[in-house]
Amino acid sequence: MTILSAQTIRRRKPLWPFHEKTIFEGRSFGLSAAGYDVRIAETIWLWPFWGRLASTIERFDMPDDVCAEVKDKSSNARIFVFVQNTFIDPGWHGYLTLELTRGLPWPIRIKAGTPIAQIIFKNLDEHTELPYRGKYQDQSKGPQASLHEKSDGSSSGTSRRHSTKSNSKPSPDRRLGIVTDGEIPTMLGSKDRRQTGEYEYDEQDCPGHVASANPQICARCGLHVDSLRPKEDLG
Repeated sequence: MTILSAQTIRRRKPLWPFHEKTIFEGRSFGLSAAGYDVRIAETIWLWPFWGRLASTIERFDMPDDVCAEVKDKSSNARIFVFVQNTFIDPGWHGYLTLELTRGLPWPIRIKAGTPIAQIIFKNLDEHTELPYRGKYQDQSKGPQASLHEKSDGSSSGTSRRHSTKSNSKPSPDRRLGIVTDGEIPTMLGSKDRRQTGEYEYDEQDCPGHVASANPQICARCGLHVDSLRPKEDLG
């Protein structure tokens, strides 16, 4: 496979809206030397060691002879905000769902429009005879949950609403902390206070650390006092 250069990406335009290299609040998006940096469509909080689904502003229209890989942006990786490095099939069309994780023990806010991932496009040796026609074809705007394919070719979602009672059994996705915005009020508490495990994270900066059973853990925000840092704001 051959990695597409800037001029080939510009000519073929496998996604839109298409921009030349542009700076957004200190971070670049758009065309690069051998790739394209996409932006997140939603403003989200990433909680420590949890996953969140989000989506891109850009819509992809992949030719039948081009595939792509989703990669971390270096500036984001350096503050331990990661995307899962997934594959985009030839012939796929739609808005890309991103699987984001945070690798530090304090939350970070990611603003809509922030450059979030780098896409590397590659040429196949010829047009594939099996372009993508699967369950995520023509994926709509907004983060889309995982789908399971049925034997008849149809698909169904894997996530469902869960009771907030302590005896409810979370789905595998919930145990991994992978949620979409629509699930947050049910799965993580109220709009202003989101619960993860036995601790609570406030939407605002922690107004004052509160002793818990473990004197090194804040009962209000759940962070270890030895590693506390101000909440970061990405974008």
